[in-house]
Amino acid sequence: MRRVVATLALALALALALAGCTDSADPEPDDAESAEPLSWRSTGESPDATVVVGRDWRAVAPPNGRTALISRDGSRAELAAGPGRRISQVLMSDSYAVVVATDRRERRPALGLVVQLADGSTADLPGPRPAPGGTWSLHGEELRYPTYGPKRAYCLAAVHLPSGESQLEHCAPRGEGFSQVTTSDAGVAVLTFDDARPVSCRTLVTLEESGPVPVDGVADCVGWDVVATDGGAVWSEVRDEKAVGSGTFVGTEDGTRTELGPGATGSLVPCGDAVFFARGPQDGESARLLSWSGDPDGPDVVWSGPAGDTGFLAPPACADDVLTLTYLGESGDQQLWARVPSA
Repeated sequence: MRRVVATLALALALALALAGCTDSADPEPDDAESAEPLSWRSTGESPDATVVVGRDWRAVAPPNGRTALISRDGSRAELAAGPGRRISQVLMSDSYAVVVATDRRERRPALGLVVQLADGSTADLPGPRPAPGGTWSLHGEELRYPTYGPKRAYCLAAVHLPSGESQLEHCAPRGEGFSQVTTSDAGVAVLTFDDARPVSCRTLVTLEESGPVPVDGVADCVGWDVVATDGGAVWSEVRDEKAVGSGTFVGTEDGTRTELGPGATGSLVPCGDAVFFARGPQDGESARLLSWSGDPDGPDVVWSGPAGDTGFLAPPACADDVLTLTYLGESGDQQLWARVPSA
C-alpha cells in the first residue's frame, strides 16, 4: 500500500484556557466501574447536543454545530468549525479526540483537528486530504477517514496519530463506494456497494492485508452495519429497501451463528468487550439498547426506555470503554453514559 504523509492547515480555531469547569456529571472512573446491569448516569448536558463522554474527558457540540468544547476538570479547549462549516462528528478514544468539521453543502474537503488527551494539546490532521463527507472512525491511536487516491479513486485513509504515518488502506474500484466504517480490536469492517440501479448491491467486508474479504454468512446484497469481532462478526441485514432504518441483526462466534433480532440500522458500535445496537419500540416494549459479546443465547438488554413510551435511541457513541446514549421520548429526553466491561 502506498504511504502518504502530509500535514493540512486547518481552519478550526482553538482557544485554550484554564478555568474551573468541574461538573458533577463528569466521569468518575473510580465510582463508575461497569457491572451488569450497567450503571447509567446523566451527562448533565442538553440531549440536543452532541456529547461523547470518555474516562477523563468529555466533548460537547451544541445543536448548531459551530463549536465543540472538550474539557477535563479545570482544563477546556473550545474549537470553532469555521465559516460555512459545522461540526459533524466528535470521536474519542482513551488517547485522542478528533473533531470533524464539514462543509454544510459537503462540497469542500472535511477538516479535522486532533486533540491529544494526555495534555490537551492540539495538532493539524496528518495524512491525506479528507473527502467532503463520509464516515470517520477512531480506535485507540488509529484514525480512519475517506479521502481520494490515484485517479480520484474513493479511498480509506488510515493514520497512526502518534507518528503521523498514513496509508491508503482501501480504494473502491470504479463504480463502487464504501461507508459504515467501524474499527475494533479485531480489525476494520466496511460496507461496500456498487452503483447498480434501481437498487445498489451491498457487501459487508473486513479489510485484510490481502484486500477486502466478504463477511461469511451475510445474505447477498442486503448487509448494512458491520463490526469485526475476535470470533467472527456482527452485522445487520435490510430486507425492505423502503424501510432501511430497520434491520435484522446477526452475530457469529467461532462458526456459531446467533440471530440477535431486529434493530435500528446505523446504531451498531463496538465498545469495551461487546458490541451494542439500538432497537426501536415494538410489541408493546419501549426502545432498548442491546449488548452482545458472543453468547449463543442472544443479546442482553442493558437499557430500556420508560414503559409505554414510543421514543427512540440515537446511535450510541463509544470512547474506549465508555458509552454515551441519547434517548428522545414523549416523556422526556435523556442523555446518559456508562462504563462498559473491558479487559
